[in-house]
Amino acid sequence: TASWANLWQAFRSGEAILPLTIGCGLHVLAQASGINVIIYYGPKMFTLAGFPSSTAIFLSAGISACQMISTLLLSRLVDKVGRKPMMR
Repeated sequence: TASWANLWQAFRSGEAILPLTIGCGLHVLAQASGINVIIYYGPKMFTLAGFPSSTAIFLSAGISACQMISTLLLSRLVDKVGRKPMMR
């Protein structure tokens, strides 16, 4: 079973360096993509672009729905193909 001791041992032996580097790198890329800003400030940006408030909220909901659908579809793809083949 997995435990903190096993994780620490894998980290000290060097086995965990590559997975941690990849995981941290993907997290940085996700944050740098700016999607959080679009979702958080979306209604304000659409309103400033001239859309009515109700339309701005609808457009922001559409962006969130696209993100949710993409996440679900890609999760199924990763389950089907596997993580390692997709990382190559």
